[in-house]
Parts: sequence; C-alpha cells; structure tokens
Amino acid sequence: MVYGQQIYTPQLSRVNKFIIVTLVLTFLVLSVSKVSGGDLSQYLALSPFKFFEGHIYQILTYPFVNLELIGLIFNCLIIWFIGADIESLFGQKGYIFFLVFTVIGTALAYLIFAGLFFSGWTTSPLGGASSICYSLLLIYGLVYKDRILSFMLIFPMKAIYFCWILIAIQLYLGLFSAGGASSLGHLGGMLFAYIYLRYRGLFDYFLT
Repeated sequence: MVYGQQIYTPQLSRVNKFIIVTLVLTFLVLSVSKVSGGDLSQYLALSPFKFFEGHIYQILTYPFVNLELIGLIFNCLIIWFIGADIESLFGQKGYIFFLVFTVIGTALAYLIFAGLFFSGWTTSPLGGASSICYSLLLIYGLVYKDRILSFMLIFPMKAIYFCWILIAIQLYLGLFSAGGASSLGHLGGMLFAYIYLRYRGLFDYFLT
C-alpha cells in the first residue's frame, strides 16, 4: 500500500497471517482437486441449493474458495495492509468478531437476494475473500477518510472516495450483471460492517 509518496508495510499480525495462510493452502488444495477431476469448491462455496439441503457450514467456508491466482493475491494484500489498521482499531478480539460478523452478514444477504430476485437454486455460488476485503475497505474509508491512497502508484485518491466508488461498482454489478446476487451480497456485508462500526460499543460490551 502506498500513502502519498511513501510505501507503508504494516506488520503481519497473527490473525491476518492465519487467514492468509489458510487462503493460500485452500487455493492449492482446490487447484489440485480440480486438476485431478474433482471439485471440492462445490462443497465449500456458498450455494443456496446446498445450504438449504443442510450444508450450513458453507456460511463460514465460502470466503476461502478462491479459484483465481490474481484475485487471491489481491485479497491477501488487502487483508495484510488494510486489515492491519482495522485490527489496531478494533483490537484482536473485536477484529475477529468483526470478520465473522461481516462474513455471515454477506452470506445472509447473498441468500436473501439470490432467493428473492435471482434464480436462487441455479445462481452462481458465492466464494472468495472479497467478502472480507470489501468490509475492511468500507471501514477504512469511513475511519481514515482523508488518508490518500495510491493504488499501483497511478490513482491517488482519498480513502472515502475509493469507498464510494467501490459501493457504486458493486451496486452496478448487482443490478446489471449475471452474478448480481454475489455483488448485492457484498453490499450486504458492507452494511453489516457499517452496523458494527456504528454500534461497536454495544458489541464490545458483550465481548468483554
């Protein structure tokens, strides 16, 4: 991550290290299973059909289903760089709760939108750590809104502007793309992230 003209490399915390290592290992296992003729992703990604058949665990396993290397690298960098500041903000226990809260929130929003507005039983399964990354970026944009970020050393902008651009993109994809249920699910996860930030004191009360 680049702040203005300075490159900032935060420390990789134990929580983020665990998430990143799990993402990489899962990616390797899924890649091997796909090459060998199987496809474990169909059991780990969140599918409305399988979820309502009893595969409830998918509500927590879907973020680890990353099938594209570039997407995996980008998500891991977001978790490392952005997640470090959010963990410092919430504390380790609050950060873990935040991640679980938004992952479940994204899943619930996806299932609702898939069932109400899409062919729920045949829509593409939800998978990937983007559900985590969008929630992290939303909090980052709201808390550190005036911080200037430069992605790929090309597009410097305030964090709050990037946050709104991200929301607009997900809304457009949700309304006008074939995978709209996933994008609307990500928006739902961002809403859960905002709820956590808004009522953080209440959540912290129950976490202590």
